[in-house]
Amino acid sequence: MARTVRAGCLLLVAVLAGGIVASVLSRSDPARAARDGGPILLAVTALYLAGSITVTSRASRASERALKIGATTGFGAVAAATAVVFALPPVPHATGPALVLAAAAATIAAARTATAGDARVGAARIATAGAARVGAARTALAGDARFPAAPAASSGDAPIAAAPAATARDTRIAATVGEARTAARLGTATGATATGPAGVIDLDGGGPEPRTAPPSPRTDRVLAALLAAVVTALGTVVAVGLIAWLGPARLIPDAGPAALAPAARLAQSRTELVDPYVAVLVAGALASGLLAVLARPLRRAAPAARRLSAKDRAAPTTTPTL
Repeated sequence: MARTVRAGCLLLVAVLAGGIVASVLSRSDPARAARDGGPILLAVTALYLAGSITVTSRASRASERALKIGATTGFGAVAAATAVVFALPPVPHATGPALVLAAAAATIAAARTATAGDARVGAARIATAGAARVGAARTALAGDARFPAAPAASSGDAPIAAAPAATARDTRIAATVGEARTAARLGTATGATATGPAGVIDLDGGGPEPRTAPPSPRTDRVLAALLAAVVTALGTVVAVGLIAWLGPARLIPDAGPAALAPAARLAQSRTELVDPYVAVLVAGALASGLLAVLARPLRRAAPAARRLSAKDRAAPTTTPTL
């Protein structure tokens, strides 16, 4: 999913960069146009590029769920808006609708991420609790098998103590292993350690290793919302630019002087169509910069691992009392 999201975002950035270069070269004085607006447009493109690469990198704090929801919401909003424009032309010659669209996409992405996160946490808790109970039951059965029931004592024999049941320590170890196995199945295991409700379990007896902290539900919501807003803003600007360049005349609002000939007025309207969307482009770039900052990994050492040593795994040392 991360590669797909990165490819889609980089495609939008590439189209944006190509449009900027074509716009500069089409001016009567390209050198002056590059000096006047080149640094700002270069910074905007760099911010979009930084956000796209950082949020989809391997070390990103964004989960697969946040990437999927944020990207699909953003591209879906752009596709829906484009369909509405083709059904109800012309393209709005204003900044407001595009900003409202980006804000709505961010809100929807945050709500979808929260709903999906709650469902996943609930399923994880149920699975973990079940695994812990199964592990405790298996340990209790293993304890009974290690100490079979003693034969009935005759009247002249000394009393023989019953086989000891599984100790609380055995039950706790079994529950811990069950939590670790469940965490591994749910995708939260890292190397030989697994993160469960009981803490970080070291399954092979090794020491803890530094790892990236798992994203919190709030972080997932924020990153999904920012990604949706960035994709919506950038996609809207790219779509408007393509319509202004290649779209039919019925999609172009009449913004040229009335004194011009129809063909010249249409050409002027195509040129001025993109002007209101510069603010949308800058707002999306700022959101992309914030996305790049928040998606950077915060590396820290994992908590002290609860080691299940050979002594812990061995059978209880308690022996029957004769």
